[in-house]
This record gives sequence, structure tokens and C-alpha cells, in this order.
Amino acid sequence: MEDATAASKELIRWSTQEIRRIANRLAQRQIRPAQVIAWSLWRRAHQAVARRAHLHIKAQM
Repeated sequence: MEDATAASKELIRWSTQEIRRIANRLAQRQIRPAQVIAWSLWRRAHQAVARRAHLHIKAQM
């Protein structure tokens, strides 16, 4: 759980596409807003991890 907390502190910036995705999900009203936001936070945290890994590998080349 500590890893998830640490990862959530390091998020990528909000992109236009991410904002559109959230707005579309909220407009559908099939998913609770809290779930949409939680999913977005999870997604952005994992994108940040992937970005760091990519940059780490790229720096080793």
C-alpha cells in the first residue's frame, strides 16, 4: 500500500485528453464520479512510473 501512496504523489500533468476522458465519463453518469477520479489518479500514477522507467533505460544507452 505504501508503494501506491508514493506513486500517487508523483503524477504526470493533466493532459487535454485526460480532461476530456474524465468529462466524458462523468457525462455518461453510469460511473460514480469518485470512481472516475480514482481511476484517473491510478492511470496517471502508472504513466509516471512508465515514464521514469523509460527515461532510466534511455539514460543507460
